[in-house]
Amino acid sequence: MPSINPKLAPQTVAVRTEAERRKTQEVHEQEYQQALVNIKEKLRETEGPDMKETLMDQIRQWFIECRLAWSHYLKCEFVLQNILLKAWAYISGSAL
Repeated sequence: MPSINPKLAPQTVAVRTEAERRKTQEVHEQEYQQALVNIKEKLRETEGPDMKETLMDQIRQWFIECRLAWSHYLKCEFVLQNILLKAWAYISGSAL
């Protein structure tokens, strides 16, 4: 029976291969995580000011629209209150 070199036994090779694969995966994971950080920083540097300006414009537009809608609502509310007061005065027979 031929003797098998323990360093070349299939189990030994498999264990060694798995250990090397795990090391490689760890290195790749670290590189991937660092690349994500780099991409986020680069994106923040290049697109950040434009994104900020766009968001500020949108918020400003929303504020203007809400202010206009609210002032219109208040005007309508004031007119409606006056109409209701006059109607109540007419119904109750008292003059305002």
